[in-house]
Amino acid sequence: GYEMMSEVFKKIGLMDAVFAANDLIALGAMQAIEKRGYKIPNDVSVMGFDDIYLSKFLKPPLTVVRQPIYEIGKRAAEILLSRISSKEKFIPQKIVIEGKLIVRSSVSKKD
Repeated sequence: GYEMMSEVFKKIGLMDAVFAANDLIALGAMQAIEKRGYKIPNDVSVMGFDDIYLSKFLKPPLTVVRQPIYEIGKRAAEILLSRISSKEKFIPQKIVIEGKLIVRSSVSKKD
């Protein structure tokens, strides 16, 4: 996250917001933003994806999309057990398990 954000600054410059693929990448991006003297969320909003335990303790606390990890694992296990016990040909399915937006202090409330 830190290295990627550093590259973004070199190639693009300052942007309004960053959405990271996971919270650890967001943490690295936050470090790169702050190293350049920018403030989160005043200058750049940052958002992560996962909601790892430490996300709420960052300065500022990280806004995230929380993955329903238990539900994802449960559904995956059900599919696996069904495939193991079934003699029928497996037909792929589209399954949507929605995450939850957890708004904390790392995003600006700009219009």
